[in-house]
Amino acid sequence: MNNKDLTRLADVVLGEAVVALMSSEDDISADGVARQLRAMNGGETNPERRAAIALALGEVQSEF
Repeated sequence: MNNKDLTRLADVVLGEAVVALMSSEDDISADGVARQLRAMNGGETNPERRAAIALALGEVQSEF
């Protein structure tokens, strides 16, 4: 997977994390998104999605 595809997939998983927080009526915060991404990573078996989750988590942690 090239870097552009990984970045796009990271954006997708970040969106999925936010949607999951919204559907559970949780507050949307950097901590909440990071927690959701970690939870998603724990159950993920696809190595490309795991890499994208790690990238998204790194972006959230570095920005906030």
